[in-house]
Amino acid sequence: MKKIILCLSLLLCLTGCATVPTDPEALAEYERTNDPLEPMNRGIFKFNLGVERYVLRPVVLGYRAVTTQNMRENISTFLDNLQMPVTIFNDLIQGRFQQLGKDSSRFVINTLLGFFGFFDVANKMGITPHKNSFATTLSTWGMDTGPYLMLPLLGPIDGRGALGYLVDYASNPETYLASMTGSKSLDYLSLSSSTFKPISTYEQLMDVLDDAYKSSADYYAFMRSAYRQGIAKKIRAESGEEETINHFNFEMEDDE
Repeated sequence: MKKIILCLSLLLCLTGCATVPTDPEALAEYERTNDPLEPMNRGIFKFNLGVERYVLRPVVLGYRAVTTQNMRENISTFLDNLQMPVTIFNDLIQGRFQQLGKDSSRFVINTLLGFFGFFDVANKMGITPHKNSFATTLSTWGMDTGPYLMLPLLGPIDGRGALGYLVDYASNPETYLASMTGSKSLDYLSLSSSTFKPISTYEQLMDVLDDAYKSSADYYAFMRSAYRQGIAKKIRAESGEEETINHFNFEMEDDE
């Protein structure tokens, strides 16, 4: 965790030090890439691909082999429900009180009636899924994305996302409940959620990533562009400008 915080701190420093060009064409190119550490990022990206191929992919294939599609959807719903306090917190500080009421109701209903969130009872009652994050809060406050950074194991992030990640981590009750209560069960729950979240996310994206890898001339540049566009779409969705939340959009030209 200390290494992660160190990397995120470096990215925040770069966010403050980055010089934004004023020429319109140069500004457009800067906003499209904004990758001051590209040689290092490409090296980390190559390392991450190796981990993905030899570690994560076999685990996910095994996960698929022992679960059904419905089971995987229920696990994904449960993991999303664990993050709902973060969404509720950001609804509050953004002053979106109507959305706060909906998300709070959704969290209570799915936790109590949906077996701790494994079943999306609230959605069947018309309270649709919604996510919010501190990165979106920063966006509503006018903060730009900042430079792009590839983190070992964790993947891509930007300056605004780095700060958002730290605040979301600190504002999630799951971070503290186990240590505060001394409960082994909560400790195991926190460990399980942090382990299964990347597995569940990668399982949903694996086939699409495979297609992107085969079709792109420069996979690193493609994924950088996909990340930028995906984050922009995610911010619009979380802020209420779009209904659908997709972390990545692969229907684009290579970012070269």
